[in-house]
Amino acid sequence: MGRTLAGLPGTVLDALSAAFPDTDLERATWVNGAFHFVALCGGSGVLRVRVGGDHREAVTREADAMRWFSRLPLAVRTPGIARGAVHGDGWSAYSCELMAGEPMRHGDWHVDRGVLLPLLEELASVVPPLLPPSLGPRAWCGGDMWPTIVDEITAGWDARLRRAVRTAVEIVVHDAPEPAVAVHGDLGPHNILLATAGAALIDPDNAGVGEPETDLAPLIGFYPAADLARDFSPARMRRAAAIKRVLALQVAAAAELAADVPLRDHALGNFVRRESRR
Repeated sequence: MGRTLAGLPGTVLDALSAAFPDTDLERATWVNGAFHFVALCGGSGVLRVRVGGDHREAVTREADAMRWFSRLPLAVRTPGIARGAVHGDGWSAYSCELMAGEPMRHGDWHVDRGVLLPLLEELASVVPPLLPPSLGPRAWCGGDMWPTIVDEITAGWDARLRRAVRTAVEIVVHDAPEPAVAVHGDLGPHNILLATAGAALIDPDNAGVGEPETDLAPLIGFYPAADLARDFSPARMRRAAAIKRVLALQVAAAAELAADVPLRDHALGNFVRRESRR
């Protein structure tokens, strides 16, 4: 699931050109994002646009998250904000740096761990600065309201699935351990660029403070759990698996807030399919 330029009204394009005059939208390459229209504008940076639903709150939060993440004392390169949240009639956007590098190719864990393990260790080692008011646990998918949103959008499911949803959500919400560390929120080879200047970790729009397994969980979708288990304890793998289990429910809740029914239903369908294989 992703957005294409075809879904962005021409009036919004005109407004974006006026609001971001330093961004070369005429020569931009538009790429898909689950919640965004993303314009890669070469030397003038990246423009990330949201329309509909909670676009104003979402873009404010994302820009805050990216700015906060860029200030962490990390060795890895991260994008900084060029211009913060700008809001128009039915749209919101912000711009950030375009990072140099080639997309990391997803391979075997025994190879990719050389890039990913240092990132996980570095994120867990820094002392995270104070979060801005717009950020907090699971802010991108409703924050404290996430369990309620999930309950509402799964209200029509059968009793067995409803129990599975509630159990999965309760484990993640109520069993969250300390300490809290800096987390990227969507860590994986899809958000890493490689260059001679070193790796770049991009798209930290869901960054914040959380348990370290938040960034381990997405890796279970890329690599066999048995391979990951050579580097992480059974307790950490169990916690990461619990978080991975609810990722589709988090996407579904975020899509509900964005009034994106196709994405919401796609995410809910993913949860149902994965539960059927448990």
